[in-house]
Amino acid sequence: MALVAGAWVASYDLIDGAGKITTASRRLVAADAAAAATAAAAHLTLLLATTDCKCIAYTVGQKYEENSLGALPSNTTFISVQAVISASIQDQPNKFASLQIPGPKLTDFAGTSGKLLNIVDVTNINITNYLDDFTAAGHVFLSDGEHLDPIYNASGERVTKYRRLGKQ
Repeated sequence: MALVAGAWVASYDLIDGAGKITTASRRLVAADAAAAATAAAAHLTLLLATTDCKCIAYTVGQKYEENSLGALPSNTTFISVQAVISASIQDQPNKFASLQIPGPKLTDFAGTSGKLLNIVDVTNINITNYLDDFTAAGHVFLSDGEHLDPIYNASGERVTKYRRLGKQ
């Protein structure tokens, strides 16, 4: 089982006259990054010729897909159960980010039953490594291009989100 390079895709963020945003995703005919960028720009021109919406952004990337999934996660793993963590944003002491981990591991919580099962253990090495990746030394930004403060003052809880039918 491995994640392998798959199709090149483009996602176009479109806005309407009421300010509502939708995303139109397309699989591109492309063999490499340069061809994908060219294909995405060409398709955008054609898309904009058919819609009154405006394109406010688009993303081009390669999708990585599991080539041999095997067994599904355990039947006690649900995307609707999430570890929701609140942590402080760098250089903004009164602003906090909310990060969600869908289908968290049981070890992500302070205990395995009772009230402790509803508290995210922010001292757990897997949780701290995950949060560290959102700091300036990490690999990813928060949604607004910000980073977590290196001393992130994190707290978290178990939350069950509304479940919709998933893709099959």
